Amino acid sequence: MRKLMVLSLVMLSLLMLPAMASATHFSYLVGMGDCHGYVADAGVHFRSNGPSMDFSYTITLTDNDGIVVETITDSMVVLHDGDQDIILNFNGLWTVDVATGFTVMGVFDISAAYPGGLDEDHMEFSNVITCTVDAEAMNFDSVKSMYR
Repeated sequence: MRKLMVLSLVMLSLLMLPAMASATHFSYLVGMGDCHGYVADAGVHFRSNGPSMDFSYTITLTDNDGIVVETITDSMVVLHDGDQDIILNFNGLWTVDVATGFTVMGVFDISAAYPGGLDEDHMEFSNVITCTVDAEAMNFDSVKSMYR
């Protein structure tokens, strides 16, 4: 009986592989933030018979205490132009002062209707920001001039 159940689960999972391969889904998500802003690239695989998808994202910046200091939210409809695989690029600048230890988090969602159903996918990224000072921008004369 146990062997039959395991065999059934294996067969079911093998039958679902083609459905997942053809579904509209994220291929990858790469994102990061620094002291100036954020950047993210999302690779999406379109279902061949899906005419469009709803795409939304939220970028959240939190300070060292975990308090949200800035949130960027956007959504759009992306039309299927025949390409199976597309790359969506996002970037922006912070409107607040950012310090080392702040955290940037990106949450990305897609929803794509097709004849007979709905594909949905979700991905996230998060990283801690490290601010560095350019060695060329900081020298003794520039420091001395700040105190004159």
